[in-house]
Amino acid sequence: MKILCVGDSIIKGEYGENFVSRMQGQLPQTKFVNKGINGATLNKIAYTLLEEIENRPYYDIIILLAGANDIVMPTYPNRGPLYKFAYRHQQKKGFHPITSISKFEQFYTDLLLELKRKCRAKIILATLGPLDELAGSITNQQRLAYNDCIRNIALQQRCCLADAGAICDEETASLPQRSYLLGNFWNLLLFDRFIGIFKKGNDWLSRKRRLHLTIDGVHLNGKGAQVFADTILDCILEIRKRAIMGRKKDYANWTR
Repeated sequence: MKILCVGDSIIKGEYGENFVSRMQGQLPQTKFVNKGINGATLNKIAYTLLEEIENRPYYDIIILLAGANDIVMPTYPNRGPLYKFAYRHQQKKGFHPITSISKFEQFYTDLLLELKRKCRAKIILATLGPLDELAGSITNQQRLAYNDCIRNIALQQRCCLADAGAICDEETASLPQRSYLLGNFWNLLLFDRFIGIFKKGNDWLSRKRRLHLTIDGVHLNGKGAQVFADTILDCILEIRKRAIMGRKKDYANWTR
């Protein structure tokens, strides 16, 4: 089985814990191809996905995680000069946030329709994890709306839904919460990645900042990564189970 993983930095796994690597470890006979892009918005993720499928259409499953940067990137201009520079740089690279829920839903739906025309892979849509671990923050309230949108798209387009966002919310609902979203620019760019090199470094960052599932309000610590890995693996195993049952049914019909 060959699985394509497409999305932003949460998929790429260079910041915080890499949940795609965890899935690879749990399914060693499966090939996971990681096409995550740091900072990517839905439009950039869509371009990357369609380009990959155009060149290599023979994937069994596609995992798609998108929307976090469409919410977070517009906050950059209000976070100081370095974040402002990062915002302009991202736009020059073609990362353009879709800030309207209706436009996000239409773009996402159009992407899936185009994808279905180009390949026969089963599609897993993942909901978004925390965007600031404070449930009442503006970015988290936006995330809830985007996650409802992703759930609706999965239902309408008959995609498997990996609702990691809902599980993250359940995990933190009864815990003390603190507002923290990415923090200092140099921490995001250098310090956090350096600490992450060390064993348990990402979990140390979480404890230091009194966070539960992330190292900085967005990127996953060990517990958060396992939530995503387990939720998506459940979808993969269900798809594989249905494929096996389908082949057995076809064989039974053929032998009658």
